[in-house]
Amino acid sequence: EDGPSMVFAEVVPEGEWELDKKATPLPFGGGNGCPFGTRQVVRVVWAGGVTKPGGEEVDDVERLQYKVTVLQENGSTIKVTPFALGDLGDGDNNHELCLDVAGAPQSVFFPAGYMTDPREDLNPATTIRIQK
Repeated sequence: EDGPSMVFAEVVPEGEWELDKKATPLPFGGGNGCPFGTRQVVRVVWAGGVTKPGGEEVDDVERLQYKVTVLQENGSTIKVTPFALGDLGDGDNNHELCLDVAGAPQSVFFPAGYMTDPREDLNPATTIRIQK
């Protein structure tokens, strides 16, 4: 059985960021916002809920695995790690990747074996193009 993979990614419009918002508890919860200092936000959607193995919310261990390819003004690309994660603490299948770099995000990569779905199936490695 395959675990959860990323199924959608998009750049979040600045008007929807809710910087420094605290998560609100379930069942009517909303995830936390990216911190002040964020320059852009990429939302990734996973197939099914995703947590650490055992059900805990993701943290810096998982954050450090995300790699976002960003197109620079000069035409080169860089791979960056989000400096923070948003939309946590609400039990949904979205993560907001908080970036502190300029440029046009192109794709997101996440390696295998760090997160599980509710059946505890580990995620496969996934690369997904960011929707324009």
